[in-house]
Amino acid sequence: MTFDEAFQILIQFEGTFVDNPADPGGATMYGITQRTARALGFMGDMKDLPVNTAKNIYKTGYWDPMKIETLPVELQYAAFDAAVNNGITHANQWLLAALQDDPAPEKALRRFMSLRLKFFTSLNTWPTFGKGWSRRVAAILLM
Repeated sequence: MTFDEAFQILIQFEGTFVDNPADPGGATMYGITQRTARALGFMGDMKDLPVNTAKNIYKTGYWDPMKIETLPVELQYAAFDAAVNNGITHANQWLLAALQDDPAPEKALRRFMSLRLKFFTSLNTWPTFGKGWSRRVAAILLM
């Protein structure tokens, strides 16, 4: 999977501008939080965040640090999506645990996504966002 392919899938999940008061991440555009955008120099209105800026943030801030291209293809999108949605630290922990449990990529993917779903259910925002997160996990498993 290439970064461009992964980015196109990610944008389908993340959408465009969202400012849900129940989301601790606050206002987002293409899934990029205002805090992240500001830390990387974008000072405009989040509704005006260019898609190419978001793409660059995802490449340099998530894809490259996770070394996605070195992973088995079965795990590439799942690891990228988890890094974006749950943070690089969690994604790396789940990836390590999944691969140690069973290095076969298909089994590691199921273990990885199980760990991710378990994490989602532990969040106090599960009642609000759990249905969407569950759909996202299911969609990734069906890729």
